[in-house]
Amino acid sequence: MDAKQHVVGYQFGWQQPDGEGVDTTQNNHRLLAIVAEQLTELTSGLCFLNTCSSSLLSESLQTMTPANTVLVMRSESLQDNASVILLLALHKRGFGLAVRGATLDFMRQNEILLPRIGYFLMDSADQQFTDVVKLISYRYPLSHVVIEQISSWTEFNAFAEQNGLCIFENLCNLSRAYQPSIKLSSGTQQILRLLQMVQENVDIRELEKILQTDSTLSFKLLRYINSAGFGLTVEIQSLRQAVAMLGYMPLFRWLILMLARTSNDGFSPALLELSIIRGRFVELLARDFLSKSEAENLFVVGMFSQLDHLLGIPIEQVLQEVVLSESVNQALISRGGVYGPFLTLAEAIERRNGAAANIAVPLLVTAEQVNQAHLSALVWARNLKL
Repeated sequence: MDAKQHVVGYQFGWQQPDGEGVDTTQNNHRLLAIVAEQLTELTSGLCFLNTCSSSLLSESLQTMTPANTVLVMRSESLQDNASVILLLALHKRGFGLAVRGATLDFMRQNEILLPRIGYFLMDSADQQFTDVVKLISYRYPLSHVVIEQISSWTEFNAFAEQNGLCIFENLCNLSRAYQPSIKLSSGTQQILRLLQMVQENVDIRELEKILQTDSTLSFKLLRYINSAGFGLTVEIQSLRQAVAMLGYMPLFRWLILMLARTSNDGFSPALLELSIIRGRFVELLARDFLSKSEAENLFVVGMFSQLDHLLGIPIEQVLQEVVLSESVNQALISRGGVYGPFLTLAEAIERRNGAAANIAVPLLVTAEQVNQAHLSALVWARNLKL
């Protein structure tokens, strides 16, 4: 993500329970095949894919959108002319190129390829880090240095300010500082009030009255209902019509998305996007096991699980303002109940430490189901217009 915490793209990798063999040739081919199949509807953002020399000839690349795809190669894998020629041909077709772990020797030996490389993925702990970054900024100012191995928000802020782009693997799992006694903003209070009213199934006219007092929220709701995704042939201009057209549960979901944007300080677009992915992921995964209403509840669980980070207040304080079901509360507070294991699985995937497979087994969820749900959720979140 960039210095303003907007998501530039996602780096995809292969997880295994034992943590071994992640970057094998076989896994690179499998990764390309899965991503190529699932991300056909992605309209924005970049996919950073670890590749090797043999995978540059993969048939999966033929079905991917070059403008959305960045092929990541290790610098030591680019010692032969054949790989360089293949990369240059793929770049000519529109694929982005990235190199991981560039050294000064690599920079001297690959002057033909270097102007085509858009992203240099670097570990700040590398001995030649400072010298390589200086050389890139001087010789290739249009290229981006991307800092890997970011482990804290403090570290992110330091590097993002200097270099612009950072890969933040544990974004959802690192707490952000907040004051436990912080007062809820007026916007937060307004949406929490609407959420509670929707939970109580109050009359649409009462919801309309509250929405009419907030011109910004009303505008966003009308823009949302009139977006292309709904496929309406007639423009909706009435708040009452918009609420009636959406229905209570979709309105509740939309209000949660709006709630996550009401922080007065330190709002993170990236954290919001990943929260949406989490909510959508657990919802999609549960559709084969739970009822429709329970799967929809899991979207609420996924989104609410990040509200403390997004709003800067403890989740317990949020739950005091809106009454949710006991099953939802149980998942949020202790990761227990029927919904808790799904949320635990989502968190394990985000940590990328190999634990996800073991957590999926008791849920009777296959790797294919997890991958499909996760990538589908990513596409849904990226294409969502809020």
